[in-house]
Amino acid sequence: MLPNQILNRIIGLQEDERSEYYRHFNMERKITREDSDPFTLSNSLFKDLFRLNKKMVHFLLLNLSPHMQNRALAIEPRHKIFAALYFFATGSYQRTIGQSWNLSLSQQSVSICIKEVSNLIVNHLAPDWILFPNTPNEINKVKAQFMRKTRFPGVLGAIDCTYISIIAPVVEEHNYLNRKGYHSKNVQIICDADVLILNINSDTNSWLLGDSSYPQQPWLMTPIVNAAPGTPEFIYTERHVLSRNVMERLNGVKDGLGVYHRREN
Repeated sequence: MLPNQILNRIIGLQEDERSEYYRHFNMERKITREDSDPFTLSNSLFKDLFRLNKKMVHFLLLNLSPHMQNRALAIEPRHKIFAALYFFATGSYQRTIGQSWNLSLSQQSVSICIKEVSNLIVNHLAPDWILFPNTPNEINKVKAQFMRKTRFPGVLGAIDCTYISIIAPVVEEHNYLNRKGYHSKNVQIICDADVLILNINSDTNSWLLGDSSYPQQPWLMTPIVNAAPGTPEFIYTERHVLSRNVMERLNGVKDGLGVYHRREN
């Protein structure tokens, strides 16, 4: 059996060699990444990889790059955006992205890029691109679109929910398992006749409160009629009614002021 001093020396040399290997590996990966330029790809291959044309990606670079954090990762803004777009386009695991098409990023780095780019899109682009019609002109424009295409009058939007798959969360994992057998978030989307998103909501911790004339929905909570006293259903309904009482008070104020009432001549 080797003495401890010799063993420690051998282990130390192995650690030094391993550190040197990873240092050279990371340098080569950075050089490969910096030498690659996705914009040199053909238009068709570019769109196959990233689902956007080059003009749209230039738009993202122009609008997101100024807001990116300059961390120790030393990854250029364009590579962060390309890594995130590739993930959005393919839905592949992060490790696949790091090994694909000269992106040369570790799985951890790709994960950071996806999070940063996603937050930037939500905070800096979504408010300008996902807009529900509010002005009379905007409302009439959407109605006219539906009328022209479907001959259905007065439509302001089409609404539905869709599953967006996610990795199984550690906390309350069972609450994210959908009826199709995989983990997801239930996202509500409203679009116009041109398939443009007008509103999107994935907040599973927020609801609207309606009375029993409304159907129960993932985003709309209604009271449980004839719930037995003392049961969880009764307590839920009691708190629901108490919370929704603000609407009853609003209607009371409205009636007291004569708002919306027809004036008799």
